[in-house]
Amino acid sequence: MKVIVFNTENTTINLDAETQMIKYGYLIADKLCIAGQLAYNIMFEEEHKKFSIIKKVQILYDIVLCDDSELEDKEVQLKTLQKLIVITKEFSKRKNTSKELLIKYNTLRRKTSDWFDTYRINNIKNQLGIGLLVLSALSKDKKIETSLLNISVGSYTHSKHESESNAKLILELLFPTNQASEETILMLPYEFSLPTDSDTVEEKGEPTEGNEAILEFSNLIGVLEIPEVKYLTALQLKALNGELSEDFGILSVKFEDWIRRCKKETDLQNILTDFESNVGQHFETMQNVINHNQTLTDIKNNPRINSFKNQIYIGILDFEMLWDFYERYKVVNKETLGYLKMRTINNTMYPKYFPVLHILPEIVFPDIVDNLHQELNEDGTEKPPIKKFLNID
Repeated sequence: MKVIVFNTENTTINLDAETQMIKYGYLIADKLCIAGQLAYNIMFEEEHKKFSIIKKVQILYDIVLCDDSELEDKEVQLKTLQKLIVITKEFSKRKNTSKELLIKYNTLRRKTSDWFDTYRINNIKNQLGIGLLVLSALSKDKKIETSLLNISVGSYTHSKHESESNAKLILELLFPTNQASEETILMLPYEFSLPTDSDTVEEKGEPTEGNEAILEFSNLIGVLEIPEVKYLTALQLKALNGELSEDFGILSVKFEDWIRRCKKETDLQNILTDFESNVGQHFETMQNVINHNQTLTDIKNNPRINSFKNQIYIGILDFEMLWDFYERYKVVNKETLGYLKMRTINNTMYPKYFPVLHILPEIVFPDIVDNLHQELNEDGTEKPPIKKFLNID
């Protein structure tokens, strides 16, 4: 079974939580495909060594274009980058270059390289803070594959052709046409089930304690609860994967059979009943394995690193729900979303319903966590990020 995790840079999704989600995908899947901007982030530190000056300029241009702050300075920066693109293209075409053009080119090239290095250093710090560098260290694992699509940093500068191509690639990731491909399932972050601003109690029903997060998306089947793994190193994650891989592999066979049937079924209730009858008990067995795993038990019993526990669900949805989520959280640009909708509306080659893996974090020891952060600050060590999540127990 291949788990797909896809996102882009300009999204409003919590990247910290999404990084955590990817780590669970790594443990659960036979193969984990990280696609889009997430793949770019993970591969960035290695790939940037191959970037040409034009590539660096394009990246910087997207970054500046995405930034809504300091508009006057932003305009100056964009003009500088545009000027460099023009000079670089002109410079590359000339066999005999004037001294004046050479000086202009070298000056702008040096400034751009310094600018890019500043961005790169800040990017590394951000990746370290949210745990992406751990994933970078795992990126050469044969279990992980990356797919960039046609995505630059801000994904604002795509042509119509690139947007249409991205739509095709996204659908091919979710529903591969190659019959020999593994069964795939999309993994979605906690934002997917959060109520929208337009949702009202009258539309969704009176909320009760603990169910606020699932009002928007009711077709959820709880399958696993796993302690926090955010602070595990790449080597520790790899070791934990080795400890769980055999049992997850057995589960995967049954799960793949159900995914295959799910994508052919048109009755939602039949899909849910099929899961309970043929797959549910295998997840229960896996939960027992998780509960008795020594690494996870140590994490669970250590409040200094176990600030969250994570509920993993199987969700059933249709394209309309997925595209609504993509639009709400800017997962893809408007042009790509338009092509996705156009290709899937009333198209019988795609299933009516398909399953997703859905993760919802929950604070375990809020009082201890608050005290822990005060201690860490006093010790001068880095304060790990704390996010507020809805409790769904």
